[in-house]
Amino acid sequence: MFRAIGLALLASLAHAQVSPPKEMLAVESEFWGALVKADTDAMSRILTEDFLRTPPGSQATDKTTYIELVRSGRLKYISIDRKDVRYQVYGDTVVENCTAPIRTAGGTGLIELRLLSVWVRQSGRWMLAAIQGTDVPRQRGAR
Repeated sequence: MFRAIGLALLASLAHAQVSPPKEMLAVESEFWGALVKADTDAMSRILTEDFLRTPPGSQATDKTTYIELVRSGRLKYISIDRKDVRYQVYGDTVVENCTAPIRTAGGTGLIELRLLSVWVRQSGRWMLAAIQGTDVPRQRGAR
């Protein structure tokens, strides 16, 4: 019986939210700032070579395509305000989930997305391997 209780306790602790490494948080902050500043050099350093972005309602983009969208101004971020950020740490991988009102220039204006990001440590550096966004449905009665 004590063994079963001990195993249950260990299992619950394994799923507890753990703070990600400070180094990862610094790179994450740099990434969100780079998007707003259109700093494609920083994006190039932070995104893995096999990076994949999956935005809602359009095709997935690889690292080269995403950087070119930002470099050309076809995708211009005005502000990104992440909230309800949650992390799950699995050794050298961190899964991040948050909601994010994102303001872009052009026709899209303000959108609110739920973002799922996968951060990995490669060659001693934290990098972003993937990000997927889904629309947050508007609440009924909201205008």
